[in-house]
Amino acid sequence: MAVDTVTVESVGGLNTLNPELSVIVFPNPSYGKFTIQTDATFIPQSVQILTAEGRMVESLSLGKDEILTVDAQHWAKGTFWVQFNNTNGRMCLPLVKQ
Repeated sequence: MAVDTVTVESVGGLNTLNPELSVIVFPNPSYGKFTIQTDATFIPQSVQILTAEGRMVESLSLGKDEILTVDAQHWAKGTFWVQFNNTNGRMCLPLVKQ
């Protein structure tokens, strides 16, 4: 039986923005409320919370140097993605709701 080997050197798609940008999502995991914080180096045009399946559950506005508290108590337990979009690309950070 032959076995093929595939080597993946990089995978694109989720984080097309500079990973050095200061965006913080905490606490993670969350039990009902979580905070999104940005600094002056990153200005998102939109912030969306997506389920693991890609369904949007929240659409938010967030500026530079801003702190936003999100109430997730009505969400089902599971893994979500916090997606930040701006003119330079997109960045997704995982969030677990327990």
